[in-house]
Amino acid sequence: MVLLIEMMVATGLGVTTTDLKSAIKNRGLLTRNLLANYVVVPAVGIALLYLFQAKPLVAVGFLLIAVCPGAPFAPPLVRMAKGNVAVQGHEIKGVSA
Repeated sequence: MVLLIEMMVATGLGVTTTDLKSAIKNRGLLTRNLLANYVVVPAVGIALLYLFQAKPLVAVGFLLIAVCPGAPFAPPLVRMAKGNVAVQGHEIKGVSA
């Protein structure tokens, strides 16, 4: 838990206000990001559950993972991949608000 908090703080401190402003202005990227994470991934998860006829408890766990796509771990991974951390962070904050 401490490592996760440390990674989140380090990532957050690396995002500048310019990065945040550019992320907010890029509505197309934010829209595609939200659509992929909160529509496509859960839809694929539901399709897999129907395909494999999962038991109810397995289905609940699978759907929880599908609708929460690694939110705590995403910023550090995006930073390591040299991606746009501001866009990813903005998505999580907007959806969780």
